[in-house]
Amino acid sequence: MKHRVKKKRLGRITPQRKAIVRSLLTSLVTTGRLQTTESRAKIAVSELGKLITTVGRQGEKREQIRRAKQVLYTEAAQRILIEKVIPSMKQNFGVTHSTRLGPRKGDGAEMIQVELYN
Repeated sequence: MKHRVKKKRLGRITPQRKAIVRSLLTSLVTTGRLQTTESRAKIAVSELGKLITTVGRQGEKREQIRRAKQVLYTEAAQRILIEKVIPSMKQNFGVTHSTRLGPRKGDGAEMIQVELYN
């Protein structure tokens, strides 16, 4: 039964949704900013918090790399997450800043820019 189990589905099946989230997180960690729709931004921010928490709790560096590989696509993003993002965070929450950009021209979807705090 699926009582009280809700997730944003983004109109996709599970493998596509996981791929979208992984690509959003990879680009957010690599570039430090991300410009996307509101619903995708909300998912990316929550998943990034979970990722920083789980990777940061690992004791050894090889365990951190193993956890980061499960989510991030590129080695560069994994390296940036472990060496720059996690050590600079004093807490595991509130690591991003969101700015509303207004509606997209083509379809009117609300656009948001998400940035990592440094």
